[in-house]
Amino acid sequence: MNVEQAIRVDELEKAFTLILDGLRRRGSSLPVPDDYYWLLLEEQERYDMSAEPKTLGVGQLSEDLYFLRNALADVDGNPLDVHLLSKLLPILQNIVDRNFG
Repeated sequence: MNVEQAIRVDELEKAFTLILDGLRRRGSSLPVPDDYYWLLLEEQERYDMSAEPKTLGVGQLSEDLYFLRNALADVDGNPLDVHLLSKLLPILQNIVDRNFG
């Protein structure tokens, strides 16, 4: 399979829009059953398929949401941290799977 090795921003925008539209049809908020989650502390381990990750840490969703809400309220227009969103997306997937299966 020949896969283009670049991520187009317009494709990401369309994907996020579709996801958010689907969530909005289910309501204006999602229940959060768990506050803590496992986190890879060394990002390089995410892509090394020859070894299991060894540097697990603990993340906290309520803390992530606090930082997200502060970034959204920032009147200086600082962009959202992609790293923060990368932590929230798997959690969002878990919440959707648990609630809407």
